[in-house]
Amino acid sequence: MTNSFTRPKVQDELEQLWRFPSASHLFPAEMLRVFCDQMNAASGVWMVHEKSSDKAWVACAHWPEAEETRQRLASQLQLLQEMSAKAREREGKPGLLTRVEGALRVGALPLELSSDSLESAVVFLRYGEEDFYHPDPRHCRLLADTPLIYGADPYDVIRPRDEKPLTQKESTAGTHPLQSALQVSLAVDEHDAFLAAAMRVCNELATLLSADRVSLGMAKGPYVRLTACSHTETVNRKTELAQSLVNAMEECRDQDDEIVWPGDESQVAIDREQDRYAVQAGAGALVSVPLRVEGEGIAVITIERQKAFTTAELNGLRLTADLVAPRLQFRYLADRWFGARWASGLRSVFGKVVGSEHTWVKLGILATMGLLAAGFLIPMPYRVEAPFQLRPSRMRHLPAPFEGYILSTGARVGDAVKEGDVLATLDPAELRLHEAELEAMIERHRSEAQVARNQSSPADVRIALSQADQAGAQLDLVRFQLGRSEIRAPQSGFVVQGDLDKRIGAPVSKGEALFTLSQLEDLFAELKVHERDIHEMELQAGGRIAFASRPEEVFEIEIESIEPMAVPDRDGNRFLVRARIVDAPAKWWRPGMTGLCKVDVGTRSPVYIFSHRAVDFLRLKLWF
Repeated sequence: MTNSFTRPKVQDELEQLWRFPSASHLFPAEMLRVFCDQMNAASGVWMVHEKSSDKAWVACAHWPEAEETRQRLASQLQLLQEMSAKAREREGKPGLLTRVEGALRVGALPLELSSDSLESAVVFLRYGEEDFYHPDPRHCRLLADTPLIYGADPYDVIRPRDEKPLTQKESTAGTHPLQSALQVSLAVDEHDAFLAAAMRVCNELATLLSADRVSLGMAKGPYVRLTACSHTETVNRKTELAQSLVNAMEECRDQDDEIVWPGDESQVAIDREQDRYAVQAGAGALVSVPLRVEGEGIAVITIERQKAFTTAELNGLRLTADLVAPRLQFRYLADRWFGARWASGLRSVFGKVVGSEHTWVKLGILATMGLLAAGFLIPMPYRVEAPFQLRPSRMRHLPAPFEGYILSTGARVGDAVKEGDVLATLDPAELRLHEAELEAMIERHRSEAQVARNQSSPADVRIALSQADQAGAQLDLVRFQLGRSEIRAPQSGFVVQGDLDKRIGAPVSKGEALFTLSQLEDLFAELKVHERDIHEMELQAGGRIAFASRPEEVFEIEIESIEPMAVPDRDGNRFLVRARIVDAPAKWWRPGMTGLCKVDVGTRSPVYIFSHRAVDFLRLKLWF
């Protein structure tokens, strides 16, 4: 079943019951009618018991007010008394106590009274299979407090119906403080304008306390502004008496405490301005009470009359001030012109921002804002990263001097060699055989020339000598090739190509490159810059390189040239950039070493540095 307390009709009925306008002896019947309506009960009875007496519970009112109902309840008197007693025993446990007797369903709820000598309960009756409506604990609490808020007297119903009605002054004299406070606070809700609500408060308090004058002053910064007076539509703030009243209100607000004049020995508040104003106004008694909202004084109420204030009246005034303050504050803030409302809203927002509450949340927000501001405003060095490879400026290639076979090797890739060191040896056996053949051929041709000379045949002599010279030339070539069968280093450097250990005995062709030598003095860094960063590169730009083998050591470089044509790579097109190494070469450098290069291209914001890759990707994908 849906919680009926959430319905506006139920709330209105309870508030109207708390402010029941008719004679008090009619209140019990109206209360039972409202309660039975909310509980879905057929009838109800208000049971009362005197705590100090052994007498049984008695019924002081019933509903519906019919003779048939009275007789039916009288037949169930013992059951009603038992349920009332059990309901009081369950005091402190919210909820409706129920019981089933055949076709009759009985429910009981304890009630609160202002009298300490009486205890009370209301018993509901219902016929049929359908159960009562069981309200939630908050609803039960409001129902139980209704007699207390109204200040109901259970024995009011036994007064004669033709008794002269009490005057308003007489009826309010014995009213419970909670009822008086609620009456004044609810009266504020009847007005939308602040001044009307303020005057209503002053008038209500003047009537309840039989005061000569009730004044209300609202706080304006460190001062108090006289706003409303009881039974006065226009307030004249320029008179000397009004200024003295404002001084008395400011005295109360500065001390943030109520001031009663004339005060007793227990009062510690200073009442100098109260005394001065009371003498000027001719008041016999005076009390100033601050109105607070969330611990801050927003207004002061000053009440004047000839008779001294009782303790009960002061307690009721304090309770009234606590209930009225937030309602007056709401209407005061809502009734200002829009500029003041906007300024107040901004002040409240900034007050929460710079206040002492939610410290960690505010520190987190400030830290986030600081990081964002730093990310957009503080420039940072921006560097383009690219892989590099160490390359020599000049390289010496050593080819095979003749066709032959590799006999041995004396160097490997990466070895440091000196000028004249043997790098490899080609097999000279075939050349030596050819050398011996040519030597024999030369001797034969020389012998033929001698025979022809003895035979006086000059033509044959010249032919034989020519053939001997031809064989000699071939012999010189063979001996030259034999001299080059040992491939030696023409200069000092490092072997960067030519690993022949696995080719011993393998044939080589004449002119085939066997070794490549490089020197360390003219090494440079060849960068492979991605095409997305090439527009950032400029000549003479500086940077740093770090080798993969020793990343802890960094060396300065300077851009020398940028090739205009890109070369394909597995990660996209790249441009080859040549960079001169400014620092002296280290002994452990070797051509072909790789690492990472970072080129300085200016300053950018941190947000750009960390996000431009993603932004460029999205721009490229979303472009159309």
